[in-house]
Amino acid sequence: MTEAIDRSERRASVDNLITNLVGFEINLTAEERAELDQLTAQVDRDDPLPTRYHKIITHHDRPNEAVVMWSEVDIEGLELRKIEKFQDGRFGFADQNRAIGGCQLSTDPTHRLATINTDPQFEAQSITSDEFEELWNETTTRS
Repeated sequence: MTEAIDRSERRASVDNLITNLVGFEINLTAEERAELDQLTAQVDRDDPLPTRYHKIITHHDRPNEAVVMWSEVDIEGLELRKIEKFQDGRFGFADQNRAIGGCQLSTDPTHRLATINTDPQFEAQSITSDEFEELWNETTTRS
């Protein structure tokens, strides 16, 4: 179990590093960009995780849309479980068997965090499986 946690935390760190670099990627030389791509591919080959965990903060004024979303995403980018927080403080959640509080799993694969972060409306980051599980347990027991 410890190895899986270490891998999850390591992957979250790599994803966050890549996400933080995306704003500066234009300034990378071709050699630096190739090295970054190679390192990313190496991590994916050496340390593939069947599941990833994301937190996405949205900046908008639409009360019926979530302002924070946490997702458990499989290797193909499909959501397995999702938690949403709305402006009024209420939470919704969904998994393969249920959808509560207006939350729905996406039927399309999610984008990479670096791609999401190119839109100023979003702030996306990796989180650990422990962070997701703790919030999932808190949210699903409230219902």
